[in-house]
Amino acid sequence: MKQDTRDERTFVKRGTDEELSELNKQILQEQRKESQDHGLTGDDVKALQARCMRIAPIAQKVCVLHIRAQRFKDLLWQIGLK
Repeated sequence: MKQDTRDERTFVKRGTDEELSELNKQILQEQRKESQDHGLTGDDVKALQARCMRIAPIAQKVCVLHIRAQRFKDLLWQIGLK
């Protein structure tokens, strides 16, 4: 029974790690796009706001995944599996 729990824990962690990795790649891509813009004019403000709106949900999802991972670790610790 204990082995099953470890396998499940590994699966959850791997899934979370893969998801975080993909989200971090998306954030880096958006940051690269931002770094290519050197000077902003009044017309560029709307474009910049649109880019920020694309990044915000990704960053929020990363934060949620980190919180879930921490809660899972806390739960494992509470039931004595960690």
